[in-house]
Amino acid sequence: FAYAELEEATDNFSQANFLAEGGLGFVYNGVLKGGQHIAVKQHKLASTRGKEFCAEVKVLSGAQHRNLVTLLRFCVEDGKRMLVYEFVCNKALDYHLF
Repeated sequence: FAYAELEEATDNFSQANFLAEGGLGFVYNGVLKGGQHIAVKQHKLASTRGKEFCAEVKVLSGAQHRNLVTLLRFCVEDGKRMLVYEFVCNKALDYHLF
């Protein structure tokens, strides 16, 4: 994806589309032009080292299981690194585990 596509899908990464913050970045809800709902993980600057990001993309792109969220694509542009996942709206993981 181009960064501009993800900006548009998330309304410029607006607070209204903010879902969560993890150790490596922020996650936003978005909708692509075709109507597909996505979750965009925007890596923090401290975690944007190329080797780590590439390793994460490699592992996630090969992981396919009905209980895993699918990595759709990624974006690397102007020092920004983002992973784009299918959006699954079904409460937090801890809700289902406990």
